[in-house]
Amino acid sequence: MSSKTHPTRHECLDAFLALIAETGWPAASVAAVAARLGVSPAVVLETAGDRFEMLAAVGRRADAAALKAADDAGGSMGVRDRLFELLMARFDALARHRPAIRALMRAARRDPALAAFFATRLPRSLALLAETAGVGTMGVAGMARVAALGGLYLKVVRTWLDDDSEDMGTTMAALEKALARAEQWADRCRPLRRSAPAAPDAPSAADPGPVGTPIGI
Repeated sequence: MSSKTHPTRHECLDAFLALIAETGWPAASVAAVAARLGVSPAVVLETAGDRFEMLAAVGRRADAAALKAADDAGGSMGVRDRLFELLMARFDALARHRPAIRALMRAARRDPALAAFFATRLPRSLALLAETAGVGTMGVAGMARVAALGGLYLKVVRTWLDDDSEDMGTTMAALEKALARAEQWADRCRPLRRSAPAAPDAPSAADPGPVGTPIGI
């Protein structure tokens, strides 16, 4: 047992992700994290929570890094460019943990609880980033935009996982292409939306929603 009895939250999360990469999701328990850090399981639980709480904290940490990067970049960018910067910043924040994310994606195919976690947690993260970029996420139309962004994000994740370049140029190109295609698709859908009767939750004049955004149904 180490003399260190109170690891930080970040240390717990990093140890947790290292275990996932090395031993897989099933073996990355609170007890295993505690053993790696040389502390009791109670300390890990009090500091970082259980396995799913740690996974959620990893996502929030990446989201916070993305929001900080957006703040540092300033607010003069358009919606599409801002969304691009936010998503790339999230990839940057997770880059050193790619082995763990690969292991989690494999495990989610066999673990219904893990798959359900990602199905509910990832849309929340993407909605936060979309809102920050200026994309409307409220109502049925907003849910559809977030769902579309989720499909786009997961497609780019596959490229990102295999992108070993220092500047993540392959990932940047894939994300730029995906956002451009989503924007073109949204543009084609807008005339249909304008000609259809307004739904109760349709964006109002005060909330233009998808206009000028890269994600829209």
